Amino acid sequence: MAEKLLFFLGAEWLSAYSWKRGQLQAEQPFANNETGHAAFAALLEKNPKATCYLLTDLVEEDFRSEAMPHVSGRDHTEIVHRKFEQFYRNTPFRHAQILYREQEGRRDDMTLFSALTNPELVSPWLDILLEHEASVAGIYSVPLVSHRFVSHIPSSHLLLLTWQKHSGLREILYRDGNISFSRLTPLVRTDDRTDDITKPLQTELNRTYKYLSSLSLLPIEQALDVCIICSKDHKKQLQKVLQDSDSMHFLIEDIEEMAERIGLKESPADSDATSLLLHMLGNKPPANQYAIADYMHFHDLGKAKNLLKVTLAAAALICVSWSGFNLWEASGLHQDIETVSAMKASIKDQERQIEADYPRFPVSVDRMKAGVSVIQKLSASVLLPQKFLTIISRKLEDFPMIQVNSLSWQVTSDSVAAQSGGRHTITQTSLSNAYQEVLLGGEVLSSLNLRDTIDSIDQFRLALDSAGLSAKPVTLPINLDSGASIAGDLDSEKKLRGSAFVMKVALKKKSQIEGQ
Repeated sequence: MAEKLLFFLGAEWLSAYSWKRGQLQAEQPFANNETGHAAFAALLEKNPKATCYLLTDLVEEDFRSEAMPHVSGRDHTEIVHRKFEQFYRNTPFRHAQILYREQEGRRDDMTLFSALTNPELVSPWLDILLEHEASVAGIYSVPLVSHRFVSHIPSSHLLLLTWQKHSGLREILYRDGNISFSRLTPLVRTDDRTDDITKPLQTELNRTYKYLSSLSLLPIEQALDVCIICSKDHKKQLQKVLQDSDSMHFLIEDIEEMAERIGLKESPADSDATSLLLHMLGNKPPANQYAIADYMHFHDLGKAKNLLKVTLAAAALICVSWSGFNLWEASGLHQDIETVSAMKASIKDQERQIEADYPRFPVSVDRMKAGVSVIQKLSASVLLPQKFLTIISRKLEDFPMIQVNSLSWQVTSDSVAAQSGGRHTITQTSLSNAYQEVLLGGEVLSSLNLRDTIDSIDQFRLALDSAGLSAKPVTLPINLDSGASIAGDLDSEKKLRGSAFVMKVALKKKSQIEGQ
């Protein structure tokens, strides 16, 4: 079964070649009649999966070059469609190819429009292909695929002549590498007689030269390069009759050398270039030229199926790879879990061994935690006497007659306890009620009498209260309780001088917070 089927279509014959392992196989010709159509259908039935390529070489093929605005996308498509309707309304087999962009003016795109103007020559074969659901990759034209024959020849004006036995003598004019003119002269040979093509070739060459001259397509002040591809025998005959002149320069290529150049292993036995054209088409097919979507339906469907298969295969490969990676990663994680579990068990054994070997403390763990917590809170809420004593010092400046003899500072949660002189333990529950207290011992100097002494102490107390402190006398120079007795002598004023007192001064909680 063939990988590809390559068809060469002339006006009366269709030749089929099979393609296997990169090479053309035997030719099978089909006449354009019912018998030929039936044999062609049988060939398709034997090769249902082969991709089909149709190469045409017909007289009814037209070429013309037009300048189009340089646009793209939908605008370009619409302009091309209008040109098709203008030039080739009666055929669906149309092709447009941008040759180059002009360098001056609007810089339009110079476009080559071509068409197979007689679709009746092509449709019968395409209908058979469509009926058998053949995968038609495209329809191509000999003038559009022949450029590879002369791509190695540097010439601005080159006329290429090839002969195909089922179509005739094809002449193609290339100007700067682009098709400018093409013509097919029917010269069909269905037998092995090829010795008489040299005279018709010479005649058609002279006729074409005159026609190109009338169209002003020939180069100015230089010779036209003419390339002819033929067999060795025909090359010898043509070299005798075709001599270089001021008007034409001849380059006659040996068809065997040309076949070797393009990679065709089995060289043609004569000047027929059909196998060379089909080999180039099968080896590296260009983009579709003339086929419409209806005839390429099964080929596009096959490509979609292949793409889907590739996508599914890639997805399956990715899934398998991902699953393998997950299994490998899971295996590694399982080993890590076992390692960590073993380390955890070892650490717990070491912990139990250390606990067993470590001496026991008289204090329980809970009490140690509570003690640490109290220490941390004491550190966070430590109370300093700096602000407290600063306030007292500033008030003492207003009372120069009072002299401080002793000063005792402490932090307590119960001011009454401080007043009674007892110690109060600071616990975790009493930290929020802690107060700063100062027990101030002093005396009033240069006091004239007892009343002045009491008044000075009382005014000092009031001054401390107004500064945000809480001051309360603990002892005074005289006991003012209702149950106390009063005694004195004539020298009492002297004794009252320097009378001592003790006062408890507390810093209120709000003031403590502001001072932190």
